[in-house]
Amino acid sequence: MPIRLRPVFTLPLIAAICLSACQSGPMPTNRAGLTALGAAVAGVQALKHVDGEGDMLRLGREAFGAAQKQGLGLSSQGDLVLNAGQSSGQLTSPILKAPYDFDALMPAWNGSGQIEVLVRVSADGKAWGGWLPALPERTMLLPKRAQFIQYQLRLSAPATRLEGLSFQFGRKRPQVAAQRRSHPIPKPALIDRAGWKAAPPKSDYTTHTPAAIVVHHTWLPRASQYQQGASIRGIQRYHMVDNKWMDIGYHFLIGPEGVIYQGRPETVVGAHSTPNTNYIGICVFGDFDPGQDPFTDASRAALLDLMTWLTAEYGIQTSEFYGHRDFSNKSCPGDGIYHHLQSFKDEVTRRLQDAGVLPKGR
Repeated sequence: MPIRLRPVFTLPLIAAICLSACQSGPMPTNRAGLTALGAAVAGVQALKHVDGEGDMLRLGREAFGAAQKQGLGLSSQGDLVLNAGQSSGQLTSPILKAPYDFDALMPAWNGSGQIEVLVRVSADGKAWGGWLPALPERTMLLPKRAQFIQYQLRLSAPATRLEGLSFQFGRKRPQVAAQRRSHPIPKPALIDRAGWKAAPPKSDYTTHTPAAIVVHHTWLPRASQYQQGASIRGIQRYHMVDNKWMDIGYHFLIGPEGVIYQGRPETVVGAHSTPNTNYIGICVFGDFDPGQDPFTDASRAALLDLMTWLTAEYGIQTSEFYGHRDFSNKSCPGDGIYHHLQSFKDEVTRRLQDAGVLPKGR
């Protein structure tokens, strides 16, 4: 299918400035796509807790039921809906504590109709900034670290429902600009989206310029639970249904046997490690925390080949190789991969020098 793109949207959020409310507009959930990814459908691995949950808040029936609401109620399915006869309604959440302090935040939700999401943050849960408009899968960059968050949901007729809401938390890092150049490095063989029978994204992607690489591990499923395309579809379902993301979050995934799968196109913003924009997400199947899965020679070779090509293709600096833990308090991608990052930088540099892409002695 053709890739649908939306223009890059940059919204640096300064708490001292009052921003006008912004509606996301109609955002219909692709129910056909989600149904096709249902756990009961043959060939889709039922997964939970992919890549752990230490950087997320997932909010649905229980959270919506306990929050203050005006003109809103819950459907039998647990969706947030307008009460009969109401043309608009509002929900205000209690104060929520994030898993760790953060200065980057990515909201996402599944729903349809006119949905407006507002967020405010606080370092101590007492002194608050102003309410800021949120857009689905658009990272909010904050001027300083916060630990607490509160959200408001505003729904307007017609036919509005909100199935769930999530927030992924992250920490900003200074980024070195990429420097594109010609090169002879071949792109590694991979299985494209059609090959693993991907569901279509629920909405348009946002373009970005790749400038860094973030490596993840699946954590769950373990390497022994890997089922090739069924596992990729299971991760896509988990990301779209549980995390409320528009698509699988990673740009690439690598199986224990060294097979590379294309997730999102690498030229669009992913959903894997907030702040996400300009970061390519690569996820290796397995749990590489101490004493768990071995980092196989095949997956290591595939990861090096992929990182070499991406570095050459987009002019990424090897100083911009990261693990997910560099943006959060998580252990991802596990010590078994993370402690290899310096050797990856050295090996990619050597390969690019041998190919004449970089000068010797760099």
